[in-house]
Order: sequence, then C-alpha cells, then structure tokens
Amino acid sequence: MNPAASVLTVPDDKKCKTIDVNPLMTREEFDFMSLVSDIKFVPLQTTSASKIGRPDRVIVTESHIYISDPKALFIFDNVGRFVRKIPYSTSRPHDFSFDGRYGEIMLCADGEVMHYSADGEFKWSDPFPFRFQSISASSDMLIVHCDSNSQNTHLPVGVAASPALIINRKGRLVRHLAPLVSHTPKLRGLRRLQPSAEGVVMSHSFCDTLFYIVDDEIWARYVLDYSSNRFLDPALPNSERESTGIYYYAGDAIGCQGGVFFMLRSDRAKMFRGFYDARTGNVAGGVMPIADYCQMPPIYRPMTSIGDNYVALFHPYQTESGATFRFTGDKVAEAEKDKLDGVRHDDNPVVVFFRIHVN
Repeated sequence: MNPAASVLTVPDDKKCKTIDVNPLMTREEFDFMSLVSDIKFVPLQTTSASKIGRPDRVIVTESHIYISDPKALFIFDNVGRFVRKIPYSTSRPHDFSFDGRYGEIMLCADGEVMHYSADGEFKWSDPFPFRFQSISASSDMLIVHCDSNSQNTHLPVGVAASPALIINRKGRLVRHLAPLVSHTPKLRGLRRLQPSAEGVVMSHSFCDTLFYIVDDEIWARYVLDYSSNRFLDPALPNSERESTGIYYYAGDAIGCQGGVFFMLRSDRAKMFRGFYDARTGNVAGGVMPIADYCQMPPIYRPMTSIGDNYVALFHPYQTESGATFRFTGDKVAEAEKDKLDGVRHDDNPVVVFFRIHVN
C-alpha cells in the first residue's frame, strides 16, 4: 500500500497570510538599521580543531550552537566554547538537524541518519531505503527532502517525484508530498528544511508559497505577492529572458516567531531582502540594506532563528588584518561590545542574535 499523499496547494482560509511586497519592489534601498534591535554577540572559540571553513548551515538551541561547513559539523556551547568537531566521512553533501524532543543531533548523508547526543557523542546510525538531502524533526516524525539527484527510482513513481517525505523513526514512509502547486507554472527544487519556533519551513524555488510543517501536517502559511515584478515562466531559456528587473523566489526563507525573512532574486543578479513582521502586519525590504556598519555588523541575511530572534554570522575577516574590532555608537550595548574585545580578523565567526520590528 502506498503512503498517503498531501497535495501542496494554497488553502482558502485565514491561516494563509498574503505578504504584499508590490509597494517595495521599486525600492533600491531600505533603512535596515531602523528595523534592528536587541543585538547580542556570541564569539566562537577559535582553535586549530574548531576553525570553521565556509559556513553553510546554522542551528541554535538553548544550550548549543551548531555550524556546518562542507567538511564537518562544529559544536559550541551557548557562550561560544568549542565542544566537538564531527568530520564528514564522505565528500557527498551532508545536512543535519536537531531533534529537541530527544535532545539529539541527526546527521544525514547517502540515505543514512547518524544520531549524536547534543554534545556530539555518537549514538547509532539508521540506514534508510532511499536517499535524501535534508532532514528535520516534526512532532514524533522525521521530514526528509529529496530531489532529482536522490536517484530513488526504486520507489513508486509518485513517491520518487515527491519533494519531501514524512517518515517515522524506524524509517517507514508515512506520507509524501505530491509535487504539485496549483498557482505556479513549474515547480523547481525544494530548498533545505528550516526549523523555526512556529514549525519547519518548507519552500520551493519558483513557488511563492511558504509552507510550514506543524505536528506532521503541512500548511500554507504565507504567500508572497510581488505580481508587479514577478518572473512568470521559470522554464523560459536564458536567451529569451529580458532583464527588466523582474524577480523570482529561489526558496530562501527563515521563519521566526512573529515573522519571516525571505529573498527574491533577479536575472540582473540583484537580491531583494524582505522582513515580514506578523505582529504589526507590516513588511520592509529592498535591494540595498542601509545601515551604519561602524555601529552594527552586516547581519541583513540571517541563517536561522531561535524564538523571536534571527541569527546571523559576522565574519571578523571583514575587519583589517591585525585589528581588534569594536562597534561605536549606541546601537549595540556596551556589555555586548565588550564581548568582542580580543576578536581578531582570522578568528571564527561571531554569532549575532537580533530582533526585527517593522512599524
């Protein structure tokens, strides 16, 4: 018997909120600095063992900070002390998630899920009968993301083409998501599953709907309306596209308690950054975020969230070689500035927590 399928459509109910981005699409600049408050820093300890390469995934819990690069997963405690490094055993892409219910890290590669304690001690591994690229936990189930490179040809056709599968903890397939969205001409690849305080965010390139998985159910939470500048046909060859400032959604979204960050991309290599504040119902954004970066770090692209805080990385290599960096002005509290004393340009990134409020 095939598992049940959930078709991705936009429900006609009040749970799905339309974010009207149209009034902002002509803005090249926006006042980013006025949106940010409560900036807090956690410098990460730098040693030969803890030195992070190019970060590609960040997850923060109450007790730990997890950062991966293409070669390893690095674990720090909540004040930035290095705990452990988990090297990857193969060169194939890896992904990880944190399961708060069981207090464990799940590291996946080649269809295998390796379980570690919160401190990174290996517990056991589960080989699954299919391959996937991303994993997250929801309630007592696991959500895995598959794409065209997963090579799951042994699965039923409808399941093999599914962008995401919901499985139980023994690897048994419970439900798959049918690759259909009624309001977009063509569905492209699913980006990484992104945990947040309000559910696991699931979004697709060229699909303007942000789906949230809550208690093993899939809900359309937000629809991005930028019809005045929307790129309607992702299947159009590059030679037939006109560079007229039109945008498409590339699957970049970070959910936060009380809001969401999203990015739209243009064929002109521009990126529109948007912040929606569900508490006020307002949205702010534009192509060029304006701020005084002598007063605050360039944190306009968060990598994850925890509670109502967005989380970004500030890289000290953005300072001069040999210099100790210290922000001026009153945007950052003095106690937070003191945390950066001694941070050098070749040290690990500084984890930055901040809140967004759109009036």
